Amino acid sequence: MKKLPILLLSLLLPLTVLLSSCGGSVSEAEVSAVLGELIPASYPLNEIYFGEGLPISDDRADVEAFYAAAGMDNDISLNYHPVSPEALYTTVEEIREATLAVFSESYSNYLFTLAFDGLSSVFNENTEEQLTQTVSYARYMETDGILTVRMNIGEEAMPLNRTYDTNDIEIIRDKLSGAHGYLLVEVQSYVDGQPDVKVEVKLVKNADGQFRLDSPTY
Repeated sequence: MKKLPILLLSLLLPLTVLLSSCGGSVSEAEVSAVLGELIPASYPLNEIYFGEGLPISDDRADVEAFYAAAGMDNDISLNYHPVSPEALYTTVEEIREATLAVFSESYSNYLFTLAFDGLSSVFNENTEEQLTQTVSYARYMETDGILTVRMNIGEEAMPLNRTYDTNDIEIIRDKLSGAHGYLLVEVQSYVDGQPDVKVEVKLVKNADGQFRLDSPTY
């Protein structure tokens, strides 16, 4: 992994291990400390999956190299362009690793489908004949080792202006002792810096017994 940054992982590890060593109940101070690392680490990932996405390369040589590798004419307008070499992540594997360092495997798999495969849904609008199909194409594709981003994802970008005060929390459900243990925590959120609703955030253990977010934070 290039840039989640190793410092961030080194901070997450002792905190998540601290919680995983506490079999049943945990204190709000411990939960606050873990959320204080995981939630801020989710912000750049939200940008990747739901926001403007990774920046596009403005280096013509990069773009021409991609076209050449893909066997396409430079004059063709493509839906996907190479990601900037200065982007936070420049491979699918880096994005996957960074995501699994913050989110649960289950929620991460949903994000991977959204980002790398795309989604398709069909809605029945009250009649058997009236169907509406919506398609969300993959945000990112990796071709011959070059990570590309779909050019028009800005049109569907969500406003990512919610932040959290992880010192203002309340554990509302503690099910750590169960077979599929989890914590449900209310965290005070802010929108554009102004107090907003308290958001329920779910924490679960991964296969290594470390805690990860199992709910969105956008």
